[in-house]
Amino acid sequence: MAKKEGGGCAGKLQGQKDVIKFIKSLIGIILIPACIGATFSFYRLFVVRGNLIEHQFWFVVGFISYVIIYSILQNPIKTYVYGHEFSHAIWTWLFKGKVKNFSASAEGGSVTVSKSNFLISLAPYFFPFYTFLAVVIYLTAISFWKLNQTHYNMFLFTLGFTWAFHFVLTIYVMLKDQDDIKENGAIFSIFFIYIANVIILGLLFVYLSKQVTLEGFVMDMTKQIKGQYEYILTLGKKSS
Repeated sequence: MAKKEGGGCAGKLQGQKDVIKFIKSLIGIILIPACIGATFSFYRLFVVRGNLIEHQFWFVVGFISYVIIYSILQNPIKTYVYGHEFSHAIWTWLFKGKVKNFSASAEGGSVTVSKSNFLISLAPYFFPFYTFLAVVIYLTAISFWKLNQTHYNMFLFTLGFTWAFHFVLTIYVMLKDQDDIKENGAIFSIFFIYIANVIILGLLFVYLSKQVTLEGFVMDMTKQIKGQYEYILTLGKKSS
């Protein structure tokens, strides 16, 4: 699952890379309160107010189903590798870069791109490729056919199943020696990936939920994150 990069860092001094990695580590530490605030907001909005188990029942069933299958069967590494490398490619295209070479197999994969940044590099860890694919297929289907509640429940099940695939395999590969993580620094990568996953899953539930609006999600998420930093500043003032 290594990623080759073209036209990027060849001329940079190792010392400059170390400085950038140090700055990213500081940013990662600064992100910790934001991660806590985002978690509180997600729990309040979707687990408590949105009653996740009742209103997104088939999503939860799909999620649990994959976890059970994962615990019994071998890791679907080849499937994950394809999604991993396609995620690099998609985010490269989003930043108007070019994908020059693509390969994936059970042993690993690589993609050679014309440009790179931390979003392209870390995309497979916060961008659930197969969940995204399921959404695209469903939106295409409802554009041509009239689907019923059973189809929608199947869609929810698929979203839960694919998100669990993303969640479980992301943790699995992050425990391995990943070049993408080393390149951006472990501290920055872990906390950025965490908050990005919380926000993207939250946006998915906003789309699915009748209880939470996008405006409500953004306002509550902002309020909770801001509250964490204000609390830390308050502690700092008390101790000084």
